[in-house]
Amino acid sequence: MTKENRTVIELSDIVAVEFECLKCHSTYAVPISTYTENLPYCPQCKNKLLPAVPGNADASIRHLLTKLKDVMEIEKNSDLQLGVKIRFRIADE
Repeated sequence: MTKENRTVIELSDIVAVEFECLKCHSTYAVPISTYTENLPYCPQCKNKLLPAVPGNADASIRHLLTKLKDVMEIEKNSDLQLGVKIRFRIADE
């Protein structure tokens, strides 16, 4: 017999997204329910967090978190029954 341990989180487990500045290592968390945009500068050291580069990381992150928030709202809506349960598997440490 093989035993497997997995760690997963459901969308309802996600309450905030946390950002860490790579320069000063300060962190800040934004509740997923109120997320609207990324901070351009670290609140602590004023380091530029998401430089404008080809591929636009700022827009990609904003799109990802906005869509995550949308799916979380759909999952909570009892009138709309999804045929799937979405979970994220966490990497083993």
